[in-house]
Amino acid sequence: MGATGGIGARKRPDDDVTASELGAFTYCAKAWHLARVAGVPVTDGAARSRDGGIIDHARHGRSVRAGTWLGRHGRWAIVGLLVLAVVFGLLAVIAG
Repeated sequence: MGATGGIGARKRPDDDVTASELGAFTYCAKAWHLARVAGVPVTDGAARSRDGGIIDHARHGRSVRAGTWLGRHGRWAIVGLLVLAVVFGLLAVIAG
């Protein structure tokens, strides 16, 4: 096998794929291909759009984690609120 890859192919320093490149590929395979393989530079608008998407995804991830927490602990939160309501109801009856 020759320069196209496989056994005996010569390794170039830029053949290694970094963890950040894997993340970029996972995020958008087309953008990764354009930058890494085709050598098309990333425009300022595309970089801003990507950065905005990263921020949106982080915000969404926080919402999902909060929802997951509420799903796991929601019953206990409801029980706690009911106990507080009973306690305040009893205090109102006693004080009134």
